[in-house]
Amino acid sequence: AAYQAQGILMQAFRRSDAALNAFVRAEKIISQIGTPLEKARVYNGRGYFHFFSEHFPQALDYYLKALPLLEKSSQYEELCTTLVNIAFTYLFCYRFDECVHYLEETLKIMNFLNMNDLPFHPRFFIYCILGLAYIKKRQTSKALEIVNRIHTNQRVTMIPRHEYYKFLLAEIERADGNIRAAARFYENAISSAKEIEAETKHIMLFCFYEYGSMLKEAGR
Repeated sequence: AAYQAQGILMQAFRRSDAALNAFVRAEKIISQIGTPLEKARVYNGRGYFHFFSEHFPQALDYYLKALPLLEKSSQYEELCTTLVNIAFTYLFCYRFDECVHYLEETLKIMNFLNMNDLPFHPRFFIYCILGLAYIKKRQTSKALEIVNRIHTNQRVTMIPRHEYYKFLLAEIERADGNIRAAARFYENAISSAKEIEAETKHIMLFCFYEYGSMLKEAGR
């Protein structure tokens, strides 16, 4: 646990080498004496490290190692967090079918257990990622249903960060051929992400890529 905490702390300070060294030590110790829950948390931490290092296949490997350790447990928050971690990583791998599958499974569990939010993943965030995956699958009607669900269940103006939501709106406008509206939402998403770039670099780069792709398609 100490090495795991040290790894998270070093990662927060953007000291990648020190963070990785701590995670490796934690994994070595926990593989010998750890409980399934402790092992899952270490694997999630290692996956988190690789995700923010933009090593998405390695992140998936660790998240998927954590999943079977939690599926037969009663640690539902940790299970749902792992499912969202997997889905979020699939989004950045452009594997949208898998992203939708894992998020829909997450929401089934959360709804059945009357869970409003997860410790690191509020429902608002989950909805935004699910909506993005739907629009990337060209399922605009389902993405619009997600937007309606957000407004039904969340007070959007009370959410401090809007980069994922604005990105979702940009993608919906793009799918409808509304280039100007999409451009405005892309720029809003990028501006929001820039406020805490250390945590949101991945989504900011995703926005830049999709924004540029739209402009290229439009011949601009």
